[in-house]
Amino acid sequence: TPLTRALELPLVPSVLGFDPRFQFVHESDVIRSILYVLDHDLSGVYNVAGDGLLPWSEVVSLCGKRRLPLMARVTSLATLPLRQFGLSGLPEEYLNLLRYGRGVDNTKLKQSGFEYDYTSAQAIKAFIEGLRLRRTVGSHSGEYRYERDVEQFFRHSPAVVREAPPYDRRKPSDATDEAIEATVDRIDSQR
Repeated sequence: TPLTRALELPLVPSVLGFDPRFQFVHESDVIRSILYVLDHDLSGVYNVAGDGLLPWSEVVSLCGKRRLPLMARVTSLATLPLRQFGLSGLPEEYLNLLRYGRGVDNTKLKQSGFEYDYTSAQAIKAFIEGLRLRRTVGSHSGEYRYERDVEQFFRHSPAVVREAPPYDRRKPSDATDEAIEATVDRIDSQR
């Protein structure tokens, strides 16, 4: 995402005069929430996000980075130097995020009985650990292909495919670990 790419830069963009608050979610909570919704046959829309909001300045500081303040009125022009860091043509939505932040109400899913393993702060700390590990060990993964992966998910989703094999109703943590391993194996085999 633009936010994660920004957090990998030596200087992280921010909009001068704004310190938006953000909500984060750990990838394992995302997977567990999908399995939970399927297992409990829930319908409707559910926001998935860890508890708590963090100011952008704190997120940047936790990452051990410094902010690059951009002037709000000339933000589009001021982002030109960021092209050398791979953030060319920052979309207006991203700039609005840097001004106003984003958070959602996650109580509906929690009221159904789902429990998050990570707060927003814990999710960002896990992200930082992943960044440090990639810097140390290196990254073998290719560029993330959102459209193809989402398309594959919908093509093979039990909610879409009528003749899908029955859902695995084992303990969520076991199913989550296996789902993560299967996804990593699938991505590795496509390279």
